Amino acid sequence: MYFLCGLPRDDVCSWPTYGPAITAPTTYVRSFIAHREDREAQIIAFLRTRAKRIADFVSEMYAGYDQRLWYPAANSVHAPMLHLVETGRSRVVDGDEPKLTATYELV
Repeated sequence: MYFLCGLPRDDVCSWPTYGPAITAPTTYVRSFIAHREDREAQIIAFLRTRAKRIADFVSEMYAGYDQRLWYPAANSVHAPMLHLVETGRSRVVDGDEPKLTATYELV
């Protein structure tokens, strides 16, 4: 069982916008959440050493990937960074807006 908007879900199958049916949606959602929590922990670990820009995270986190993928990867880092700012665990150092080009630090 997982929760969506605070409501318990006990679905046996989910049909995404594209791709095959997800026949174990609870497992799928839990793995998705775990991945997001791991990514957030990774960003926090990087911020413990110094303030950084998302480009700094991407070059470290995706070092083994083709650099043409780094721009889309930056959006994958930006999403949890927004959450860290919204929950007061990180802040923007060089302005008010948590943009892709901003510099962040832990609070």
